[in-house]
Amino acid sequence: MTDRLLRPELLLQPIAHKISVSLEKTQPFDYRFPQETYHFPTAYAGGAALEQVAFHVKIGVCEATIFGKDRGKIIIFLDGNPGTEFTETDARGFYAALLKINRRNLRPGEPLPAAFTSFVVSPMRDLITGPYVPYAQAVVVPAEDLATMVRFAFIKRLYKEKGAEPMRTAEPQDNPSTSAEELYKRKALEVGLIRELKQTNYQPTGDRTPIAVTGKPLSQEIIEERR
Repeated sequence: MTDRLLRPELLLQPIAHKISVSLEKTQPFDYRFPQETYHFPTAYAGGAALEQVAFHVKIGVCEATIFGKDRGKIIIFLDGNPGTEFTETDARGFYAALLKINRRNLRPGEPLPAAFTSFVVSPMRDLITGPYVPYAQAVVVPAEDLATMVRFAFIKRLYKEKGAEPMRTAEPQDNPSTSAEELYKRKALEVGLIRELKQTNYQPTGDRTPIAVTGKPLSQEIIEERR
């Protein structure tokens, strides 16, 4: 458990930029869920850490029928346990994961937990069309940005282990930090994944240098696997 290692005040501020992530490509693997077994032809492994809290990370990439269509699926495993699932959106090159805290989806318009305010957020139904798409907020991440997916899963795991209702901000926010991140947000705006760019006075600290992942771009591997 992380309770003994985590300073409570960390969850009262944006912390994604403080989580270090290292990943490298690894061998394909299978994972058996209660309903079915998933085969992940593309996989990554590594670690993620925040102060004294650390998790072994494994990422499985596959394709599945989701919301009435074959879509890419990325599952983040922390210490061997499957956690956050990212689903390919209608806009190629972007994935989305539900903002679910303590087993409850955050609905559009609800204020965000403070620790999540550095992520790009949009209503799930604006990102994906199809049957049974939840009326909820979702975090949007480019397919290549596995480190951001891991950081999102990491924070969700912290909330789960703390078992407390998170402090929320006044409204959903979108906080730009580095120039690369701002470019991504503008691209998301151009393709319609988000409706506006909101500016705040938040200035993140720490090393935000993207990590290097060897091999082909993830989007290219997914396209080749579909052929």
